Amino acid sequence: MTLVENEKMPDPIIPRSAGKVPSGIAWWGQRISSDQFDTIPITDQVLIRDILQSLSIEPFEGDRLGTKIIIPFIDEQQLLIKHEINPDENKPWESNVVDYIRVGMQRWYAPRLANKKYHYGKYLDGHVNGERLEKDDFLPVFLELQLMYNAAALGVNSNRYFVNDIQIRNYFEHNKVNNAGRVAYRKFTMKELDMLAPLNGPSPFTCVNKKNLYVEQNAPIMAYARRPGMIVNYETDGEWCNGLGATEENEYLVAIFVPNSNTKLLNPENDVVDLEGYLRKSEMADHTTWTDLIIKSKPFDIVEKIRAQARRKIKASFENKKEVKEKQSLNKLARNVGKMLLPPTGFGRRASSRNRAGGPKPPTIRGNRGNSFTIVSQKYLETGTLEVHFQLKLAKKCCCFYNRVIYCFRRWENLSNGLGISR
Repeated sequence: MTLVENEKMPDPIIPRSAGKVPSGIAWWGQRISSDQFDTIPITDQVLIRDILQSLSIEPFEGDRLGTKIIIPFIDEQQLLIKHEINPDENKPWESNVVDYIRVGMQRWYAPRLANKKYHYGKYLDGHVNGERLEKDDFLPVFLELQLMYNAAALGVNSNRYFVNDIQIRNYFEHNKVNNAGRVAYRKFTMKELDMLAPLNGPSPFTCVNKKNLYVEQNAPIMAYARRPGMIVNYETDGEWCNGLGATEENEYLVAIFVPNSNTKLLNPENDVVDLEGYLRKSEMADHTTWTDLIIKSKPFDIVEKIRAQARRKIKASFENKKEVKEKQSLNKLARNVGKMLLPPTGFGRRASSRNRAGGPKPPTIRGNRGNSFTIVSQKYLETGTLEVHFQLKLAKKCCCFYNRVIYCFRRWENLSNGLGISR
C-alpha cells in the first residue's frame, strides 16, 4: 500500500525523516520483523482477500490477470490541485475529480489512450467511474499529440504535420535514417485548438500545466515519450527548445519526439541493449526528464544529439528560403552602408584616403536591377551628428531597394551609440 500526498503542506501525514528530502510518497506492507520498521509487500492470499472484501472488491481469479490500483477513503476537494500557472484561464476540470482524472489521463497518456494504432502493443482502454474515455472526449491539443505520435511512430507521410527522421551515428548497430526515431510537429492556430468563441477553450499551456515564457508571443511546446506511451515531460524552454524562438500570439508550435525503441546499441551492457533501455535508464527517479549516461567508463551523448537534431529539423522547416535570402542580402547591404558611414580601420593613426586632397571617387552600392546607392558627401555638424548626402537611383516602380537602404540607416542610427543621421 502507498500514500501519496503534497509534501509541502504544513501538516503532512508522512513523518519527516532527518537527513532525507521529503518526497510525499510512502509505502506500507508487512514488517520484515517485529524489531524493524522496514516493510515488504503483503503476499498472504488470505489476508489479501480479507482486505479486498472489506472494500467490496472482487479479486482477479482464474484467467483474469491484471493490476488493480485502489484509492479508498479520499476527500475529493483536498485531492484536487489548483494550478496557478496560468491563473487567468478557466480550468473547469480542477473543480471535479472525475474531470480532473480524465484530463490527467489525456495529458500523460495521449499517445496510447484509446489509440488503436498504437505501435508497441495493446492500447490503453481508459475508464473513469465505468465510463470509457473516447477520443471524441479529448481536448484538441491531446488529440493532435496522439495523431502526431502515430505519424512519427509509424513513419507515415502526413499532409497535416511535419515528420522528420532523427539519425545518430556511431552508437547503433545500423545507420538507418530514423535509427533514433522521429519528431513530428506543427503550428496550430487558436481556431484549430478551439480557443475562440463560442468554445473559448484553454490554451495548450494550460492543458499541459506549463507557463508561457512570453507576454505577447508563445513559447514552443515539446513533448517526448518512450515505448510505454506515457509522455515523460512537456518542455517550453531549455535544451529541447533553445533556438526555436517564439510564435505569434495567435499560433502555437507543438512537437513530440518518438524514439525508435528497438534500435540496438553497438556496445550493449546488461540492461542497456537498445535505445529504449538507454532512455529508460537515463530517466530520473521521478520520470520527468532524460539525461545522458556513462557506460563502461565512456560518456554517451545520445540524448543531447537527439535534442540538437530535433531542434535543427524543426527550425529548418519554418525558415522561408525567400526570407533567408532577403535577410542575407539585407545584412550584406547593412555591412556596406556601415563601411561607408563609420571611420576606416586605423582611424586616428594616419590620414585616411577620404580626407586627402581631391578625395576618392564616391563609393557606390549597386543592386541587381539597375538600382544604386552612392554617398555624395558627409560631415559632422557642431551638434555632433553626422550629416550624409546620398544619391539613390531606382528602377521604375521599385521601392524595395530604397526601403532596404533606409532600414540600414535606421539600424546604424540605433546601434552606433548616439550617432545621429540626418537624411
